[in-house]
Amino acid sequence: MKPMTHEKRLLRDLARDAHLLPQLLRIWRTHPLLQQISCRMAEYISLYPQDGDGHPLMQTALIGAISEYERCCRQTDSTAACDAYTRALIGTAEQVFSQEICADIENGTVRWMPLEESATAFLQKHPNATVHVMRCPRWLSRRMAICAIILQTVPHALLDAIASDTIFDELCGTA
Repeated sequence: MKPMTHEKRLLRDLARDAHLLPQLLRIWRTHPLLQQISCRMAEYISLYPQDGDGHPLMQTALIGAISEYERCCRQTDSTAACDAYTRALIGTAEQVFSQEICADIENGTVRWMPLEESATAFLQKHPNATVHVMRCPRWLSRRMAICAIILQTVPHALLDAIASDTIFDELCGTA
């Protein structure tokens, strides 16, 4: 049995805190690709970014993804539900581009550059730093933010399918 990754453990904890762990595990058991995308998302944005209410953005994205998946399963089928899960996850997580993650280190403050590396990689380079998150104006258009998140979270083998699919247009509001 493979050991549980840090990201998978983190997501399970977030779902447990939201009383949605059984639903999440059922979704992941049925659709391992959604687990992979979720774990990549957690690795990319980490736990530091927050939603407008001060909750972890990753938790808000996960709650929305589970909710949309279940809603769509009741109304249509599991393929549409997978699309809904992914749209909700990415559509919420793109808010990370309206925040700055900074680490106070010995020589000053360094800022996470989300187009260069994941937040997790950034934080691992500065393990003893004091980390703070600040809201800022979105510095990347919604369309570009969604592209960046898709590139970081969706397995590369699926990128061609997504580029030609409606999910990108729906996420960006152009459909």
